[in-house]
Amino acid sequence: MKRFVLFFSLLFTVAAYGQNGMPVTFHTDFESGRVGEVTLIDSVFFAKRIGDTTTILSYLVKGSFDPENPIDNLSANANWFYFKMKGVAGKDLYLYFPDNYLMNMASYSYDNENWKHFDPKESKPHSLHAQFLFDSVYVALYEPYTYSYAQKRIDDLSQNNNVEVDTIGYSAEERPMQLLHITDNSVSLADKHRVWIHGRIHPSEAPGSYMVDGIIDAFLAETPQAASLRKQIDLYVLPLTNPDGVAEGLSRSNVSGINQEINYDRSDDSTCVEVQCIKKAFAALSEEKPFEIALNSHSQHDGHATFYIHRSGATSEVFLRNQLLFAGLSCVFNPYMRLDQQLFSNGGSRYFEGWVWNNWGARTLALTIETPYSHFCFDTSNVATKESLSDFGSIMLDAISDYLALSNDGRYLVDTPSDAVKSWSASSDCETSFIGGDYLIAMKNNSKITYRLTSLPKGEYAVYMYTGGVVTQTPEGVESINGIDTGLHGWQQIDTYCQRRDGKFKYTFRAAVGTRADAILLLPKN
Repeated sequence: MKRFVLFFSLLFTVAAYGQNGMPVTFHTDFESGRVGEVTLIDSVFFAKRIGDTTTILSYLVKGSFDPENPIDNLSANANWFYFKMKGVAGKDLYLYFPDNYLMNMASYSYDNENWKHFDPKESKPHSLHAQFLFDSVYVALYEPYTYSYAQKRIDDLSQNNNVEVDTIGYSAEERPMQLLHITDNSVSLADKHRVWIHGRIHPSEAPGSYMVDGIIDAFLAETPQAASLRKQIDLYVLPLTNPDGVAEGLSRSNVSGINQEINYDRSDDSTCVEVQCIKKAFAALSEEKPFEIALNSHSQHDGHATFYIHRSGATSEVFLRNQLLFAGLSCVFNPYMRLDQQLFSNGGSRYFEGWVWNNWGARTLALTIETPYSHFCFDTSNVATKESLSDFGSIMLDAISDYLALSNDGRYLVDTPSDAVKSWSASSDCETSFIGGDYLIAMKNNSKITYRLTSLPKGEYAVYMYTGGVVTQTPEGVESINGIDTGLHGWQQIDTYCQRRDGKFKYTFRAAVGTRADAILLLPKN
């Protein structure tokens, strides 16, 4: 039976009148609106001084749980909430959320467009305490990224000559699953690196959507660097893998109660239609040419961003090395993520990454990336706004480019030359990370290697060399990498360079015996 439920509607009126003479009411009669039962716990009229009376109200705000999962033995989740309160001006409100975790992450808006995080003093693990300037206010776990917002954005992007929109199937409620194909079509696809990104498997994880938007916007920017990347990368983005869940304001499931994140190893009759669409599209494109990177965008309650790096026992030593390479490149110029805050897991066939590994192995670097709701790097001043998440996405595009060893206008990467064999030894071990096919080790003192580009614009440049860190992992049962020194796995500045005129670039690196040489990166100095 087809379902055409658009919104979950709710209206609670709690008879608590204050100085403004209006009751406080709770509403969810709008897209993605969601909350459970709301109960008035207590109300107090408090006079601070003559003629200055404040109404203090406290509410129990229950979560609205997802449908029961018919396949997996998992408890229903109530992570998401999004509601409107009326009659709040001039009142001191305490809201207690027994089913939700809010630590420094809940957001509010007076117009449903301009959102702000609550102050950390107002937002505690399961409660909010706030006074509002206006009579109506929207409150949500995070600034909503709704289905309608996504549709408008996809419609706008479809007007770009570098974007094609393909419907790869339909959700349970027959919403289209729209895959964006973004590239410069004037260049043959056979000559490009193929990258896949998808998001919103869990509908409540809106921050991840703003990060994905940042990648798209940076890739489509009208800059020489972005134009160069579009000639080299064939990018596919599925913004909403769970469109029904996003539209209905669910937390971690689709409308059937299935957690799509762990639905990849099921029989056909137990695989939800959304996952069937993803698997079919990904496999068809991979048959043409395997993806080199596949990112699964999520968001987490912990106050930091991270990848989930798969241990070598679940994959391979080469795959572990590649993951740490990508993680290091993602962190080195990034104020929003640190290498020592990465997390490890064994993955499994039920996950998207496990399914990709089982079918394409180390050819495709498939990883989950988690963005925070609240703040980055456990720093409460480094707030996870949609602007900072977009910036994070732009930095992630640089990391993708570097991992693929791409040189582009404004970010010039030069791999180790293949003719530098006289006093150097090539290595491609799995003990350290490196860019490209191998790295070089100096076999004697004063060994030299010359890096060349056919063309480099005039200007001052910072010269970085890739510094490979130790390929390591946490032991079984230990998730966090914190406390393990893995080294940089990223760029380290070694010099500055002045290109006196537009034209050929030549840079000689001299090294003592045992020194490692890898790719170099030239970044224009501001």
